[in-house]
Amino acid sequence: MEITKKEHLEALCIAIDNIDTQDNRSTAEPIFLVQQQRRIYGMDPEYCGQNIAWLDCLNDSEELTHAEAQVLEKRYLETLEEPENFARTGYIDQWEYVQPFFTEEAAQSYIDTNKHRHSELRIYVDSAYRNYEWQMVRALLLSMKKS
Repeated sequence: MEITKKEHLEALCIAIDNIDTQDNRSTAEPIFLVQQQRRIYGMDPEYCGQNIAWLDCLNDSEELTHAEAQVLEKRYLETLEEPENFARTGYIDQWEYVQPFFTEEAAQSYIDTNKHRHSELRIYVDSAYRNYEWQMVRALLLSMKKS
């Protein structure tokens, strides 16, 4: 089913009202970024603090559960040897960009609709302080607000 021009305009009016009335989180020219957490393996465990993971080498290097990893970690600390078919590695968790939004409501709607396609998601608020194009579009939208 195709969205009509009238439906687009109604949705745009709602978005403009949300831009005008939302909590900007004390940020000038806010950009509501949806980010997903990505775990990067292969770091030297010596430099990762508590960020140690055990991977099952026979199961697509899938990370073991916390309980399974505790058993292997205890054994490793006693012998300093990795059991066959398992790998002990360090990791870092990183937040990466997914989509930008003018409103927090739209960002949350994206998360609610698409969380099955991503790892852990969050909304991060950044500023378009030096992003003139974003500022122009935001100002244009706000200028269209019905009085």
